[in-house]
Amino acid sequence: MIDVLDAFLSLSTKFFENREDLLSDIRKIGLLQGYVMVIKISKINRYVAIGCDRGGCYRTYSALEEKKKNSASRLIDCPFKILGRRTAEGLWKVKISNLLHNHEPSTDMAGHPYCRLFTKEEALQVEQMSLAGIKPRQILSSLRQSNPDLLALSKNIYSKTAQFRRESLGGCSIIQALLDELGGAGFSHNVKYEDSGHLTHLFFAHPTSIELTRSYSNVFVMDCTYKTNKYKMPLLEIIGVSSFNTSFYSCFVFMQKEEQQDYQWALEMFSKLLGDGNHPLAIGQFKEDADWVGFMSSWSTLVKSWDVSMFNEAWNSFQIEYKDYASVLTYIGNTWLPWKERFVFAWTRPTSHFGNNVTSRAEGAHGTLKKYLQVSTGGLREVKENICLAIQNQFQEIKTQLASEKIRVPQKLCIPFFKEVINKVYFYALFELQKQYLLANTRDYSSQCKGQFSKTMGLPCVHMIKDMRIEVLPLNQIHEQWRIDTRSFTNDHCARLDHEDPFSSLLSEVKEKYEKQPLMQKENTLRQLSHILGASCPLIFEPTLQPHKGRPVGSNKRKETSSTRQEPSYFERVEKAPRKCSGCGNIGHYRNKCPSINKSTALGT
Repeated sequence: MIDVLDAFLSLSTKFFENREDLLSDIRKIGLLQGYVMVIKISKINRYVAIGCDRGGCYRTYSALEEKKKNSASRLIDCPFKILGRRTAEGLWKVKISNLLHNHEPSTDMAGHPYCRLFTKEEALQVEQMSLAGIKPRQILSSLRQSNPDLLALSKNIYSKTAQFRRESLGGCSIIQALLDELGGAGFSHNVKYEDSGHLTHLFFAHPTSIELTRSYSNVFVMDCTYKTNKYKMPLLEIIGVSSFNTSFYSCFVFMQKEEQQDYQWALEMFSKLLGDGNHPLAIGQFKEDADWVGFMSSWSTLVKSWDVSMFNEAWNSFQIEYKDYASVLTYIGNTWLPWKERFVFAWTRPTSHFGNNVTSRAEGAHGTLKKYLQVSTGGLREVKENICLAIQNQFQEIKTQLASEKIRVPQKLCIPFFKEVINKVYFYALFELQKQYLLANTRDYSSQCKGQFSKTMGLPCVHMIKDMRIEVLPLNQIHEQWRIDTRSFTNDHCARLDHEDPFSSLLSEVKEKYEKQPLMQKENTLRQLSHILGASCPLIFEPTLQPHKGRPVGSNKRKETSSTRQEPSYFERVEKAPRKCSGCGNIGHYRNKCPSINKSTALGT
């Protein structure tokens, strides 16, 4: 092995084209000897000072500045030092200052932070995989498969991703960077903030979600989920239903609280997203008793322009009839249902909900979203990025399934009755129609038609099929929700949304009018436009931390716990409760430990 002194001395006779080559050769020689060389002082295009990573002294703190944690340092004031200077010809030359170390070489280089750094290629892979939502430990495992000698740890992945997030801010605040991204990527978004400037509400909808929402605008389910962000803000998810009877994310709303005004603001934003004249046929929402009533009050107040008079009448009459509605039960379908489910059952019978009269679809959407979020302590910007991943994958699945069902034919439906609807109606609706068709050929159905199936599903029921007496089902009997021939999702959906934006037509009118104006009016128009463009945006700060739901922190009545174990059932409590002894009638001991019974046994009685 070449002696370390001779190796460094040989560098002093060489010239390097740039600083990076000089650093690379010095570090290679140091690593071969068990030492790590790092930059101590540097000035661009002039000189660089290179020393051992154990050089320097640890900064001592006074009693007032003492850190809370017990700290340790690898710095022992190693005197090793090499200088690199740039010559007048533009080349770099090494100058030896001190080649001595005051410590033994390392046998395992994993303890040196420099050896755990990523190369440029590895850093690029970390950035790409983190943007794809891959967990840091999985990223590290993937890197080690391609480089078994990698010394990096999971915390290096976390540090690198945090560095990427800081660099992506571009000097802006987190909230301002988030709003710039939402506006630049074609999101429909809006914010609400306090007088102090702290964000309280954030509404946003992805461009692909906007297209799906306007295409499938009949049925929506909404519900709040929690533990999604470090501010502890509830996240309201509005879930749409596609023609495949699958869910898609329509929009999201971060809210400060769950009160009537919060829901009202969220529903106002959702109404603007749908557009004029595009109103849903059914919306489902599940809340606790008090919040549910507040939500419905907010909803009926907001959408008076929509046809909700039937709902208001039904809700008011239900409250008058059952004042103590919390104790009302009804027996439907061999199941005892509480008052809320009874009302839902009665209300949804004449409503076109297409089979969606429960909110379990929202619970499934919550679970899917949590898999993308991975943690519950991310900021709003990180949550938005993970939501985008979920939406993009969801949109691709719907798009692929749409293209697939346009070219596939179910073998069970190869009969003349379905001739006109094959490849024009989704499979889910076709199979529901098949059930009605098979019933029409039997006598196993009620003779009286209540119209419930056709009203709620938008499909001909068994009685309509029997009465039509036709051999081929016409396409106009199928609701638009199930039609496949009227939809087409392509990659230019953002361009189509921009084309539908009224601002584009207004801008054309301004340009046309400007060209016809005289010079004085043109100057006035330009002055007004410049004033609009120069208007400053309000400074918005991060949201304040919301309090926990439930008992306040520090309450003596119940210990704080993070367990997910459910509360014991009533029969479990009964089994654990102490019982009376049959011997003495006391509570607190078992029969075999009862002194009365043991005394009788000892006497032989």
